[in-house]
Amino acid sequence: MNSNRALVQTRKLFWRTSRMITATDEQLHKSTLLPIFRLVYNQHGISLNTQQLKTLVKLAENLDSGEIGCAENPSPLWKGKKDVCLWTEIFECEDFCLNIFRMPAGFSLPVHDHPEMTGVNTILHGRIKHSSYTWQERITKENKLGLVAFEKSGESTPTNNKCIATQTEAGNVHTLTALEDTTIFQVLCPNYDFDQRSCSFFALNQMKENLFQIKKINSADDYLCGGVPYSGISGKQIFDLVASESLVQTSTHHKSDR
Repeated sequence: MNSNRALVQTRKLFWRTSRMITATDEQLHKSTLLPIFRLVYNQHGISLNTQQLKTLVKLAENLDSGEIGCAENPSPLWKGKKDVCLWTEIFECEDFCLNIFRMPAGFSLPVHDHPEMTGVNTILHGRIKHSSYTWQERITKENKLGLVAFEKSGESTPTNNKCIATQTEAGNVHTLTALEDTTIFQVLCPNYDFDQRSCSFFALNQMKENLFQIKKINSADDYLCGGVPYSGISGKQIFDLVASESLVQTSTHHKSDR
């Protein structure tokens, strides 16, 4: 089984047993998640342009972590050996997804990509190191090896470089390493599509100072994932609110055209 597909199936299993909060109308309209949902909902599965991505970053910077059940440091969640990444699904549909993942200190996400996808990783707790690469020669059926150029690297905390944007081209191939127990809020638009837009794991081999040979790998043996039930405000409620707003706007627009 594709390792990414297995991960998504694991996340869905835990989502079914979530402890999400049913919000009042007032809570929904005041939610810091609401403008994020509005932005990605209205993309209808199309990746964000540069200005929209900047807007998403600003919205994510202002997210109330308590709304998504992430007010507390994640360290107590690892009751045993800290060797797994803990995933939580907030909401997903065909067009976008919102997730939380928690990485123990020393844990690394394998080098991977998000083809034709945009989004943001927002650091809510802890500290991470991130490195990204840009395609120079893509892998094809005929050519199993490609080339990527080093794009940038850095560290992020909740108070410094809090949001890391995912773009369709520059730095789309990337990896993250937790330097402390870390909580990350992630938005991806569009969502994963394993048939048309499959994400892959890679191995890198440095050729020159900033140039790396890249090849796909079937799986990453040290990439172990578990799940944590979602305990924040209901993403489904916010999605339904945004969908109803869209219907009203569409109806109003049609009436004005008559």
